[in-house]
Parts: sequence; C-alpha cells; structure tokens
Amino acid sequence: MFLFKVRNPIYWLSNRFYVEAYQATSNKPINPEIFLVNISDLTTSEIRDQIFILSQYEPAVIAIDYNADDTGSLDRTERLNAPNLVLPLLISGSDSVRYSPNPFSNDADYGFVRVLSPSFFEPFIQINGRRYPAFATKILEEFDSRLYEKLTSRRLKTEIINYAGNIENFQYLGDLTALKSVGVLENIRGKIVILGYTGLMHPRPSEFDSYDAFVTPKGSMFGVLVHANILSTMFENYITPQGQGGLALMILGIIVANAFITFLLCRRILGYLLIKVAQAAQVLLGFVTCSFVIHRFQVALDYEMMTLAVLITPEIAYWLFKSREFS
Repeated sequence: MFLFKVRNPIYWLSNRFYVEAYQATSNKPINPEIFLVNISDLTTSEIRDQIFILSQYEPAVIAIDYNADDTGSLDRTERLNAPNLVLPLLISGSDSVRYSPNPFSNDADYGFVRVLSPSFFEPFIQINGRRYPAFATKILEEFDSRLYEKLTSRRLKTEIINYAGNIENFQYLGDLTALKSVGVLENIRGKIVILGYTGLMHPRPSEFDSYDAFVTPKGSMFGVLVHANILSTMFENYITPQGQGGLALMILGIIVANAFITFLLCRRILGYLLIKVAQAAQVLLGFVTCSFVIHRFQVALDYEMMTLAVLITPEIAYWLFKSREFS
C-alpha cells in the first residue's frame, strides 16, 4: 500500500526518538554466550597466536572484527586449525565478495558489517543481485542453526538492535597476553568469541582513543561491542515491528476518532485552538503508549504513522466543516 511508504515529515522526532529512548533505558542481563578479546595493539602475527590459543579451548565460533591492509608477510604461516572461523565481508572495487577459511592468507577477506544507524542493522547485504550474511548473521549461522532459521523466517530487511549494554554486559577477557590465569578460558567451550578493538588503555572509547568507536543509545562503544549487541538481539531478544494489518486498523481508528472529535470541537468557541490542544494530547499519549508497549512486549508500534494521522486528520475535518458551514 502506498500509505505505508509515506515518510512522516517529523520522523526524526517520532519513531527514531522513541525507539532510541527504549534502547537507552532497557535492561538486559549479561549474555553468557558471547566473549570478547582485545586485539587493539597486536600485530597480525600476534593475533594469529591469540586465535591459536583460543582454538585449543574449543569455542563454537571464533570471529574477528579486524581489518588488515597487508597480509603478504604472513603468506608462509601454517594454516590455522580453528573451528568455525568467521570474518567480516570484504567488498573489493570489483564488488567481489568471499568468505575465506584462512584469515591470514593473501586472499583473506576483511571488512566491517554495514551498520545502518545506532538503532538498526541489516542482517543480509545485497550485492550484484546476491544476498550475503552480514558479519553478526554469519556468526549466528555457524553457532546455532535454529536461531539462524528464526532470524531468516522474520524476513525483515532491517532489524532494531535490542541493546544489552556496553562492555559490562559481556564476558570480557581483554588481552589474552595479560591474563593472570588461563583457567578462565575453560569457560569459552561451546561459546562465541569475538576478537576486536577495545581500546589501548580502557575498554570504552575516550577522546584519546576513539578508533572504531560509535555513538549508540547506550553510550559510545567500540564496533566489536556493536556486533556483540547485534548478536545478543538475535538470541531471541528481537523487537518486532508492528504488522501492517494492525497498523491499518489503528490508523483507521485514529482517523475516525479525530474526525468525530474535530466536528464536536468546531461548534465551540475557540474550536480550532481546542483541536490543537487535543492533537498535542494525542501525540503525547501516543508516545507514552508506544513506550509502554515496546518496554512491556518488545513490539515497536508505528508512532510515525500514528502522529501523521493525528496531525492531518483534524485539519482536513476542520476545513471540511468550515466549507460546509459557509456553503
């Protein structure tokens, strides 16, 4: 339907605002399936050694959020025997896309998942008519086929990131070379381990260390943390957009109610002013309702279309009433 493609002119003050407000205030427990390793100041060879150490403790997936401009010096290193090794996509100038089983070969595929905004992400990327799993989606596919099938069955081009939180919401191992006891590595068996940049001094971005940092509703965080939050979302923590059928009924109800209220208020002194007050009250009530529903049921109502109906319907009804009055 064409109506559902209309972009509300106050979009940035409606859907985006209330969704980000939810993301900033939601509370999620620590995710026990995801571990993070810091490779911020390591050479490519040292990162290879970290992967080798991790692989000895049998994690389900080792993923690397890392970009190397030159892997030529590593072409003679022996092949890594790491299970389910996942790298981001590399999209070359000719739009060739591959996943490499060995991240330290000359034709290794590096890159970063395409994050659309601090609130949304794209599970699959369309390139030259073909669909490729984004970085976090590929990790999920390797880790749990049931969860992957649930993601694909949603058939959404974009998903809302249901933020668990910053570094404290994940199992953070830091730099493996600084571990005082390798016994903690026993905990990664059957889990997901993501290696990435988490700062040189502290695992939160600062004004002196903002490489690969993003501003999110949960505060500034490194890219590897954004990936971890996307993964946490796909562990059945989805925010479900409102269905079009329910939205159509809701919009129809708003239109009928606003038309009726407008015709009643038009017969009163200062009727137009009262209509504006009623509009403001409905916009506020809609925001409160949407915020309650997304916190309670994790369903994102379309506040954008709701506010559009509230703003337009009374104006049309008012001028129809006035034109009939003067005819």
